[in-house]
Amino acid sequence: LGPFKIGNYDYEPFLSFAGGSLGKVHLRFKGTGGAEAYSAFSNTKDMLVGKYGPPVGSEKSKMMGGGEIQTEKWISDDTLITLNYYSMSLPGGASFGANITYEPRLSGGSDKL
Repeated sequence: LGPFKIGNYDYEPFLSFAGGSLGKVHLRFKGTGGAEAYSAFSNTKDMLVGKYGPPVGSEKSKMMGGGEIQTEKWISDDTLITLNYYSMSLPGGASFGANITYEPRLSGGSDKL
């Protein structure tokens, strides 16, 4: 699968299979800049709020050595949706990203993500 757009942002898909069924879809934002990654996160969050309502869980945590992870979660009838933004301080510079994961709510449940 090639990259595709969510809004104006390019995401790269990763699929996980278990027992011959699709178990998880992970989409990673393809950009690298902090402002661009946060914008992708924020706009994707707005689209998810428009479709599913406010997140059922929000968490912001600091990372050792600097940086943060922000996580938002939604639960639909069949699917758990997790949206993340992260920033990390690394010896060679900073790293930023956004990703979204779709997975069935119940183990062995529907694979209709």
